[in-house]
Amino acid sequence: MRRLPSPINLEAMKREARDLLHALRRRDAAALRRYYGVDSLAGMSPPGLADARYVIAREYGYSSWQNLQRYSVDVARKGALGSEQHDYRSSECEAANPSAPRIP
Repeated sequence: MRRLPSPINLEAMKREARDLLHALRRRDAAALRRYYGVDSLAGMSPPGLADARYVIAREYGYSSWQNLQRYSVDVARKGALGSEQHDYRSSECEAANPSAPRIP
């Protein structure tokens, strides 16, 4: 599981997803390994941006791009407001890798 950068940069992760999508469309071997490594249904249809974003989210331990995005917004709010934040990582990711550090 990858660790989120500090500070979290959602725009950089969006660019990474677009780059991954372009690599998938070129049939890049490393990109395909990442894709097939997180999605058992990969290859059923041509990959789209949502698929690339899903791969990025799963690599960071989140069940969806939306949960990763919510977490990044929470982190930004916490920095601005000093409020509590919720970790939106999926429980199945935590069960698969219980020794992975939780993101503060």
